[in-house]
Amino acid sequence: MKVQTKIAIGAAVLAAAAIPGSATAGGGNSPEKAEVNVSIKVTQDNTTPNDDVFEGKVKSDRKSCSKPGRIINLYGGPGGAVDSTELNADGEYTMQVANPHQGVFPYKAKIDGNDKCKTGKSKGVSPGSS
Repeated sequence: MKVQTKIAIGAAVLAAAAIPGSATAGGGNSPEKAEVNVSIKVTQDNTTPNDDVFEGKVKSDRKSCSKPGRIINLYGGPGGAVDSTELNADGEYTMQVANPHQGVFPYKAKIDGNDKCKTGKSKGVSPGSS
């Protein structure tokens, strides 16, 4: 093989490696996962004295991360989820918990990530603290 042919092949390989998303380029075509923010607040249910209502909103720059029907879980202690529900059209959720243990563990809301969205977690809130 002539030197000029080797140089031409080498230049073609370098050019292909510089094209984003090409097979020889380093990162592939996967976009970065979007950040997901979850808010939470707790209020006492006036219709049922021992129940508290946990509500909040999921926000993200990528609309699919807060779309209706995505499942959000409520955790309140070392065990598994206490409750779960689906997001509404505005990315909001509401869960009513019967007789939550005040001051024992903070309650947190969490929405699982997927191929486009990072996992989102709220800060902890304690029942009776609003």
